Amino acid sequence: MDQPHLRFTTDIRDAADFAELHFIGVGTPIDADGRSYDTGQVYGAIRQLAPHLTRACTIVGKSTVTVGTTSQVTALAQRLAPVGTGVDVVWNPEFLREGHAVEDTLRPDRLIVGLTTAEAEKTIRAVYAPILDAGVPLFVCDPQTAELAKGAANTFLGLKISYINAVADMCEAAGGDSLRSWRSSAPTPESAAAA
Repeated sequence: MDQPHLRFTTDIRDAADFAELHFIGVGTPIDADGRSYDTGQVYGAIRQLAPHLTRACTIVGKSTVTVGTTSQVTALAQRLAPVGTGVDVVWNPEFLREGHAVEDTLRPDRLIVGLTTAEAEKTIRAVYAPILDAGVPLFVCDPQTAELAKGAANTFLGLKISYINAVADMCEAAGGDSLRSWRSSAPTPESAAAA
């Protein structure tokens, strides 16, 4: 306990020298076209980090990205890093509820990891060992599937919001109460147990 378990730095060279695992979690807002993500911050982080990577390491991307980003990030990182192909990139999208980020990070309902090497899977299993030991399922897939899983989750959330808005419109048109309508149609613990 004499050694600190958490240390902060703004020196990217120091972080590159110290760590064998690097998490990149930057913003990827919807692009101006409304159909893709602005991944400029992802590539910016890689351009800052990669030139200082002198030993084998794994970069873990957390951001919501367009399919194909992992392979492009891998090519860029390996081109810029002195260690070259010693840099492995995996995609591990986050599924965080607003206001519950810490809880959802420490106790997620699932982990999805897109990777291409056995060494990367071994690294991921080691870093998430306490979470996996608690029974959280780990879904290992290719990077494209991991990228799509996050996009699908975001789309499904939008679908649920659109649906309840349509229910509210119907209730308003019919003179009903949308909140009461939703509550009365939701399963109760008793009805769920009976089913």
